[in-house]
Formats: sequence, structure tokens, C-alpha cells
Amino acid sequence: MYDTINSDEGKGAKRMKNKKIRLRATAALCLMATILSGGCGGGKDMSGDSISKEETSSVEKICAAKVIVISGQSNASGFTWSKCLKNNVSEEAYRKYEEGFGNAMIYYNVDTAEENGYSWKDGGDNTSGGEFVNVKLGQGHTAERFGMEIGIAEKLAEIKPDEKLYLIKCAWGSASLFNDFASPSMKNYPTSVYYDKFISVVKAGISKLEEITDLPVEIKALCWMQGEKDAAYYSEASQYGPNLQTFAGDFRSEFSAYKGRGEIAFIDAEISEGEYCAYGEYVNQHKAWFAEKSDDNYLLSTQGFSYGKEPEEKPDPYHFDSLSMLRLGYRFAEVIAKLL
Repeated sequence: MYDTINSDEGKGAKRMKNKKIRLRATAALCLMATILSGGCGGGKDMSGDSISKEETSSVEKICAAKVIVISGQSNASGFTWSKCLKNNVSEEAYRKYEEGFGNAMIYYNVDTAEENGYSWKDGGDNTSGGEFVNVKLGQGHTAERFGMEIGIAEKLAEIKPDEKLYLIKCAWGSASLFNDFASPSMKNYPTSVYYDKFISVVKAGISKLEEITDLPVEIKALCWMQGEKDAAYYSEASQYGPNLQTFAGDFRSEFSAYKGRGEIAFIDAEISEGEYCAYGEYVNQHKAWFAEKSDDNYLLSTQGFSYGKEPEEKPDPYHFDSLSMLRLGYRFAEVIAKLL
């Protein structure tokens, strides 16, 4: 069996092992700023009163610019329509999603055309222009759509209001793990059109972040929403687990200098097992197998999530409906919060 995260009940989350937190020399200045200003999750009473053990523990956390990477195929890119979300939430909530969140910034490059690679002919090529911007609607496949970043930012603002998070999102619709995202250690396919670009985008995002902050950069997790393309073929679905293990290992190795105190978490989510994913059950079984390999691997349940109902005039059978996309972000956020 494998652990899943249930956003509604808050049950089933993997518990991370308690680890002794050590203060690094690179964080010394940040610690001083924390004591003086109360930033980075804790601080000293400015009246001069001594702080409690609980407060001290909070103060001694190493300050860092914390990064969450998002990748995968179309449900990671964000194909869900903002106009459908508007019909399902309050006016106040929708205005908040439009205006953006102050607690989360995103550097994104989704569905951009690649030489010898797949490209969307009816839109896409949506990027943040090489900058970090506040998370808000319009950062999906096109400016009319959104992805899990909205739910992540909203939920973290609720459960970790003092945390600042940086997201780097790079994904492509219809990209398979078997070939398109094939990482260097995978032997089943000779090219990796999207993997190379994915790595280059993450590196560019980190470089940009290092330009705008003096804090050490730490990648806390890779959030992975992918597998539908592989689930279309038995030959690819039957190899999904080993390919996923190799992919995650190569990513962790590539960015080992940014892993901070612990390993980079790999947070995965189940895919649909509907008619368009003939071998979806196989892929989910392989995802579960990989989740069991390490306490740093997670698998989120998407049972009960809806798709194929929006937009009303032309239902999309492949992608999460608006409220389910929000729920997806919430579930990722609940694991992310435990890593911060």
C-alpha cells in the first residue's frame, strides 16, 4: 500500500522523520535579520523580552529562497479554463485569483515549441518572460487558463502565511516520460527533447532567483503531474515505474547542490483511469511502487476529481475541471507545507 494525501480530511500524509536542524554559515546574516525583524518563520519580541523555546526553534530555521518545481504534461501546464472557475467560486475569491498572491511567485515556460518536438498549433507558448511574477490566473497553457499553481499558492497562504515560495513551472501537453522526458540515464529512447529544455528552464529560473535574492536557493520538491501519454500504450505503461525512478534520480543528481538539508522531495499524483488512458491503472500502480521506495517520494490520490464537464459548450475530456484543478493544487500544497 502507499500513502495518499486527502485534502478534505488531512489524513494519510507521510510523516517526515525528525531531523536536527543545523545553522549554516551561509545563513548567519539571515539569522541576524530574523532576530531583528521576525522574518523567516520566527523572530524576537522587539520589546526585548526573551523568546520561548518554541519561538527559538522557529528562529533557528535556516533561511532560504525555497523553490518548488512543477512539471509533467498538460494537467501540469494548466489547461483548465479560468472562465469556468469564475462560474464556480465567489466573486471575492475569483478577484483574489485574478489579482494574484503575495506569498508565491512563479517563473514559467509552458507548451513552448521545440525543434523536432511537439508544439501546440492552437495556442500555447506561454511564459513569464524570464521573470518571477506573482502567482495568478493566466499562467497555464494560454493566458485564458490556469494550473495547480493557484491552489498551491492559496492553500499555503492559509496554512503557512509567513512563508514565501518560488515556483518554477515547465511542462508540455502530450509529452510522455518514455521518450519526451527521457532523462540521461534512461536507455529506452535516444533523444530527450523536453527533458533537456526542462532542465535548462529550471536552471534559468534558479539563476534569475539568485539575481533577486541574497538567500541561498533550495529546491524543496518536484511536483509531477504526468502519465496520461504513457498510459495510452502498454509498452510504455509497463515501464513507467523504472523510468520514473531513473527520471527522479537524474533530476535530483542534476540539482544536488540545491537540495538544502534533505533530499529533494518527489511529489506525484495519480492520473485518470478513464477511456483515454487505457493503461492508466498500470501507470498508477507504477507510481505507487515508486512512492514506496523512499520517504522523500509521495503519491497523491485524485479519486473523485472531475474532468470532461467544462467548458459547458465544448467539454474537455482530458483535463481537470476548474474546482478539481484547485483541489489538485491544495493536495500538493499540503505536502509542500510539511517540507518548508
